[in-house]
Amino acid sequence: KTSKKGGWISFESDPHLKKTKKSIHQRCLPCIKNLYEQLIEGKKRIDLGAAYECWKVVVVLESTDECLSILEVYRDQFLPNRYIRGRYGSKDGSGTQAIVISAETEAERDLLMDEMRTCLVTLGLKRDLIYSKGCADPYEKLLGPWKGWQRHSPVRSNENRKMVIKQLQRLLR
Repeated sequence: KTSKKGGWISFESDPHLKKTKKSIHQRCLPCIKNLYEQLIEGKKRIDLGAAYECWKVVVVLESTDECLSILEVYRDQFLPNRYIRGRYGSKDGSGTQAIVISAETEAERDLLMDEMRTCLVTLGLKRDLIYSKGCADPYEKLLGPWKGWQRHSPVRSNENRKMVIKQLQRLLR
């Protein structure tokens, strides 16, 4: 769903987004619920569970056309031998666009980084290409930058606990 305020368009190798839908129900929602329950219980250390192994590769671009060009090059060079799922668009409707691709392991993350780098080079684009944990938001609000996380990470910003609980309640409705 997109609007002048921004929005995201999901994509996946499967046109019915089967893996995306499955991941939301079998991985994302249980992970969010796990964090929510730990915060309600007042835990001082958060067991990251699946969030510790969840990654996203992000290509920051200047337009929707650039997003589509990257995805076309990816399709031509790497599909059908690879399975990919993610989204493209913007959070706030600014001119900056992004492709966000999901990865479930570090190996998959690294392969996607290489493949996206190849796509950028093929198009002659010099754009930011980064990776981070898949659910950096909301976890970073509590645990600090993701690069410092461990499987069991201490809550470093307890003052954000109530705000994150409210955020998670909205997601779980």
